[in-house]
Amino acid sequence: MKELIQAVRAFANADSTLSTAISSDIYFERAPNTETMPYITFHLISEAPRRCFRSADDWEDYLVQFSIFSNNSSVSESLIIQSDLDLAFDRQNLTYTTKTSIACHREGTTGPTWLSEDGVYMTTSTYRIQSTL
Repeated sequence: MKELIQAVRAFANADSTLSTAISSDIYFERAPNTETMPYITFHLISEAPRRCFRSADDWEDYLVQFSIFSNNSSVSESLIIQSDLDLAFDRQNLTYTTKTSIACHREGTTGPTWLSEDGVYMTTSTYRIQSTL
């Protein structure tokens, strides 16, 4: 899983539009309390091996959720970053040290939702990433 976390961060920061929009602020699980917005957090929802008839066809199936946080008074910043995230990750291939992604695609998006207690918009997107074993 460490490789997947590193790959997601590297892939997000390699996309100049996305990394500029969030100032390269993408964190696994949670952002530091002192972090300025906007930023993205991501976490692993599930991980499951998929076994086929031959070992060459085996892969690992990950479900990853990205959460975009923005304290901009307009919802437009969240929507723009969501679009940038889609362009960077939807239907793309992630390559990392010992595994190569065979698929990365968005399964769904919720929001943006106004979190009134925190004064921020939050948008979430779930991606399926399938990697060879």
